[in-house]
This record gives sequence, C-alpha cells and structure tokens, in this order.
Amino acid sequence: MQKIIIALLLCVFVVHCAASQESTFDDNDANTENNENTTLTMGTGGGFSIGDTNKNPSIDGNFGGAGTCYSDEVKQKTNAVNLVFLLDRSASMSGFMWDNSINELEKFINDPKSSGINVALSYFPAIPFDAHCDEKLYELPHIPFGILPNNSSDLTTSLKNVVPDGGGTPLYGGMSGTYNWLIPYATQLKGEQTLLIIVSDGSPNTCGYSYDTKEELAYLAEYALQSGVKTATIGLTGANITTLGEIAKSGGTDTVINITYDPTALYETLNTIRNGFQCEYVFDKSQIFDPGQWFVQYISSNGFPDWSIPRVLNKTECSTKHGWYYDNNLNPTTLILCPKPCEIVTFDDNFILQLAFGCPADHGIIK
Repeated sequence: MQKIIIALLLCVFVVHCAASQESTFDDNDANTENNENTTLTMGTGGGFSIGDTNKNPSIDGNFGGAGTCYSDEVKQKTNAVNLVFLLDRSASMSGFMWDNSINELEKFINDPKSSGINVALSYFPAIPFDAHCDEKLYELPHIPFGILPNNSSDLTTSLKNVVPDGGGTPLYGGMSGTYNWLIPYATQLKGEQTLLIIVSDGSPNTCGYSYDTKEELAYLAEYALQSGVKTATIGLTGANITTLGEIAKSGGTDTVINITYDPTALYETLNTIRNGFQCEYVFDKSQIFDPGQWFVQYISSNGFPDWSIPRVLNKTECSTKHGWYYDNNLNPTTLILCPKPCEIVTFDDNFILQLAFGCPADHGIIK
C-alpha cells in the first residue's frame, strides 16, 4: 500500500514538473537569481545541473566557473532535531485531558519513527498547587535532552508521575525560563533545528496583566526565533486559540494547531511536526554561498527515478507548484520542501537529498 501511495504522489509530481520545467524568478522578488530563466536538467554521471545559455554547472562541477561553495547530502535522519515539550499541568488539565495527553505523548516518544530525536520535557506551573511566574523556576528542564529511545523511559516515567495540580497558567514564566536555557543550547549547534512545543488547554494568567498578553508572549517567541529556536503551539479544549496563534506566528510556525474539538489527535499532530522536520534543511551559518546558484536532487530508495526538485519563489507558490523555497530569499537560513515533495520524502524511509550551492561573485577576493 505504501508503494502505491508513493507511486501516485510521484506521478502527480513528475507530471507537474514535466509540464513546467522552467522556473522563472524576478530579481526584485527573489533577489537571488543571476538569470531570469533557470532550467533544471539531468546532468551526466548521475548528477544534474542548473543551466541557461551561459552556465551549465553540475553537482560536482562549477557554477559558471565560480565553483561550489556549499554542498551536502542529506539522508533521512532525525538526530538533527531538538524538541522541547512545555506541557500545561494546571488543574484544568486533570481527568481525561491529562490522561489522554500523556498517553498520546508516550505513543510519540515510543514510536520507532521518533528514534534519533533529541527530546527534553518541562511543565508549567513548575510547582504543585502554585502558579508562580518566576522564570528562574523554568531555567532547567524537568527531563533534560536525550536521544530517543535512550531517554524514553525517563520521559514516560515523568509523565506518569506528574499530577495536573497547578494553580494557574503562568505561560510567560514557562516560556521565558525555557528560552533562557534553550537559546544558548541552540546557538551552539550547526545545521540542527530546535523547536519548543507548547501544549495547553488554558489562557495565560497569574503573571500580571502586562505579561499575560498575546503581544508580550508573541514578543518572546519572536526573540527566540531570531536566536534559532522555533515555537509551536497546540491548543487543547479550553485553550485561548488567539493567543496561542500569535505565539506560533511570531515563533516561526505560522499558526496554532487547534485540536480543541479532538484532543485525541495529539499523537497525529506530533507525527506531522516530526515529518515536517524531514522537509526542512537548515544551512550551516558558517558557510557562505550564493543562494541564486543551486540545485536540489531527490534520490529515491523505492526504485523510482532520481529527479531534481525545482525552486519556487515562496510558500504561496506551493499551492500551485511542487518544489522548494527559501525561508528568506535575501538571507536564507533554511531550505523548505513544498507539501507534495514533503509527502513523497516522508513516505520514503531511506531517501537522500543532494544539495549544492555556488560561490558568491566576490568569493576569494581580498578586500
């Protein structure tokens, strides 16, 4: 069945690519392409090339004589993903909401597909029968980072032993304190993705009016994003969806994941988040390259032909085209696959993505 699904997805993708082999960018929009028309073609020796009338580089060759400044081969891996769960343990979570949440989290933690993910766990409020907002209470996780499945026992034991008896929802304290230790951790990493996942059923309170606002919480998430930490929010029944939505938007994950009407969807929601990481590639910040000189090739482990994935201008174009885009065309930090290629990749247990990027025009020039 899985191969049938993959075949169908590939048919859709290949037909679309065949119909629109040329990918055109306006310099004012993408601000990265050296030529208006860039045609993706298969190269020799198993490689592929980006060509126009003047340039015809290959993955092991030169980009118009400028050379390749950045290349990588990405295999299916989740050990470059760091997840921190910040779980609401306020009293309103007691009963079915809590029991279901920890069961769904345990399923995700023990899922073989989660193997290799680096996971840490924290709760808010930090102290039973209290709603203290002091960020210092959250500056160490309850369960520190560990690679699954090595720390699955510690995580599941903690989930089973913690009781939802908090006196409020001090989200500001929980977020601020968590960022205080998580940001320094993330900034020392190269090519890894770090995500804080907030799971809550309430509305922020107990930290004072000026700190419980969606604007203040969104500011925290935006600061963390600029420091290399994304923030996702999952709203359970009773959650303030508007506030969680602002946090997610400012935290780089676009929108709250609203499962208020179906809290049993938590496990599938986490699966979607996990799969999404396999569709994003974070560039090594120490490398300098020309984002306008690129190619990306998908190598299937299912016997399907290898093919190059075209670039689209932005996420919006993914609705009508199948390709990949930069998170920021002017100063890219991440390469992101559109939904359809993402589906294909996540169905493939042993995929490989080959990436190559050319050198800047002034590369090697001493000023």
